[in-house]
Amino acid sequence: MKKWFFLVFGVCLVSLLTCSENEHSGAGGGSTHALVEYMPDDLFDWFESLPDANITLEDVILPNGMRASVFLEWYQNRLSKITVDDDDYQESDVNIKDNILGLMSDKGLFLTERSNFIYPDEGENKPAQRGLAYVWGGKQINVRNTGTTAGSSCTDSLYGLDCSGLIHQLFRHAGINLVTGRADDQRRVRVLSAALTARYPDARLIVEDLGQIPVDEFVSGDIIYWRMENATDAHHIGMVLNTGGDGTVIVHSRGGRNRCEFNRTDGGPEQKYLVRDGVPVASRGQTYGIVRINVADAWTLRLRCEGRNYDMLSTTISIPPYTDFEEYIFILAADYGGGPLELMFRLRRNSAEQTLDLRLYSLNAGRVDAALFHLDSDDTGYVDMDRVVSQPLTCVGQVRLVRGNQPATGLERRRLSEAAHGFCDEDKKCVTFGGR
Repeated sequence: MKKWFFLVFGVCLVSLLTCSENEHSGAGGGSTHALVEYMPDDLFDWFESLPDANITLEDVILPNGMRASVFLEWYQNRLSKITVDDDDYQESDVNIKDNILGLMSDKGLFLTERSNFIYPDEGENKPAQRGLAYVWGGKQINVRNTGTTAGSSCTDSLYGLDCSGLIHQLFRHAGINLVTGRADDQRRVRVLSAALTARYPDARLIVEDLGQIPVDEFVSGDIIYWRMENATDAHHIGMVLNTGGDGTVIVHSRGGRNRCEFNRTDGGPEQKYLVRDGVPVASRGQTYGIVRINVADAWTLRLRCEGRNYDMLSTTISIPPYTDFEEYIFILAADYGGGPLELMFRLRRNSAEQTLDLRLYSLNAGRVDAALFHLDSDDTGYVDMDRVVSQPLTCVGQVRLVRGNQPATGLERRRLSEAAHGFCDEDKKCVTFGGR
C-alpha cells in the first residue's frame, strides 16, 4: 500500500514540476488547482489585440442609468446632510449597491491610468515605471515587490498588482474587505456575499453568478472571470464598465510569471480594454462567467407612451416583500424628443393585498398619473396609467414592472441641476434615486 502511495505521489510531483510555461503563464489570482496559476496564451493574445479604452468616470453608466460621476456626487451630497440624530434614517439598498459599483469604477479607472503612477529609477532591479506593473501575488500599490511565485525568472522589484490584487483594491476603495487570495476565491458567491454582509449587514444585497451571459447584458461593476471548461477554478478576473457607447470596457491586470518585460512596460499590464464583438470562448476550451452584485426583490420599472414600441426610460427599484412601505424615487430623464423630464415616482405597497400603488409626478410638466399593480407575477405587462392631473395632456402613460435588475435606459446623462440638489436635500426620506 505504501509503495503505491509513494508511486502516485511521485508521479503527481513530477507532473507539477514539469508544467510548461504555456500552460501556466500569466495572470495571478486563480488556478485550476491550488499550486499553479496561469493565463493561457490565446486569452493573453486576445487582450493584446483589443484597443485601449480612453474613458473617464463621466463615461461610465451605472445600472441605475446615471453616469457614475453624477451619482457619486449626488450620493455624497445626500450623505453629508444626514446627522447622527437621524435615528429613523435607512438608506436605499439600490443606492448602496450603486455607490459600491460607482466607487469600484472610480478606483478601476484610477489604477489603470498610467500617468497616475510615475516612479524614478531607484537602482539595481528597481527600474523607473510609468504606470503600475504586473506583479505576481501583488496586492498593494505602495511597495515594490518581485512577486511571490517560486520559479519565476523575473528579478525586477516593481510597484504593481496581479489580477486578484486589482479586484481587492477596487472593493477596498468601496469600503469592502474582500479576500486578497486567488481570482477563484474572489468570484465565489459565498465569499463576495460574506464581504458585503460584513460591511452592510442590514442591506438586501445579493450576489449572483450569471454564467456566460451575452456582452450586451453586462452592467458596470460586473465581475468577469475566466476558467477552463474542464476545470472548476477561475484563472483570471477583472471588472466590467458599461459606457453606453460602442463597446464594453474590461478593467484588469494582465501579465505573467515569466513575461518579465511585458510586466513592466508602459503599454502593458494595468489596462482597460474596449470589447466590441463579444468575449470569445478561446480555442483551448476556456469559458467566462459574470458575477453580479444585485438587490434582493429588485424590479425594473419601465415607462413609455401608449403607441410607442420602445421605453422612454427604465430603472431599477426595490420592492421588499411582506411589508407595507412607501418610497419616493426622483429621476432626471429625457422625453422622446430629448427634452428634459423631472419625474418623481411614489410607491406605496399594501402587503395584505399584495398590491403596489404607483403615482408618477411630472414635476416640470404639471401632470400626475397613477397605476395599481397586483404583484402576483414576475412581469406585470404594460398597464395604462390613469390621468389624475394632466396639463397639458401629451400622451397616455404606460408603466410595467419586471422582476430583476436589468440595464437602465433612457435616463438623462446631464449633471444634476442645483434645483435637483435642493429637492434631494429638502427631505432625505422621500427623494432617492432608485430606491427607498
